[in-house]
Amino acid sequence: GGGAHVLLVAHNARSFDAVFLRAEYNRLGRELPDSWRFVDTLPMARMDLKPKGVRLKLDALATHFDVGFKEGEVAHRAQADARVCGDVLQGLLGV
Repeated sequence: GGGAHVLLVAHNARSFDAVFLRAEYNRLGRELPDSWRFVDTLPMARMDLKPKGVRLKLDALATHFDVGFKEGEVAHRAQADARVCGDVLQGLLGV
């Protein structure tokens, strides 16, 4: 399709988020837009940080990059996880 390109960033996107979204689209009789791309921070962290002994859970990566959850935020809630995942991605990219 001619839609705008969309970059979706998630931790463990390949095994969870992409699968979930694809199933929901299929349930509605639709397919994921061709313009959507997933960036998965888990394999990125696995390649760069696992050899250094860093745990790979999102909260551990947030601590590693000093971008943890803010006061009042709770892990596994969409808004907090999205912010932290974006901050972790920046850390992995060195931005």
